[in-house]
Amino acid sequence: MMYIEVDGYTFHSRIPQQERDVIKDKVLALNGIELLRLSTRGYKEEDRIRKKLQEITVTQ
Repeated sequence: MMYIEVDGYTFHSRIPQQERDVIKDKVLALNGIELLRLSTRGYKEEDRIRKKLQEITVTQ
């Protein structure tokens, strides 16, 4: 299973949201859920998604 989150740059550059993201990352990791965080200012999102899916498929 993989969780994909698209982060708005402005919103996620704020400290309170960064702190919530750290907690969310830990909860997902503790439950064995891979996380891929994409920025709305990102680059090559499709390539990053494919790469992460390949990593997950190989390790399972």
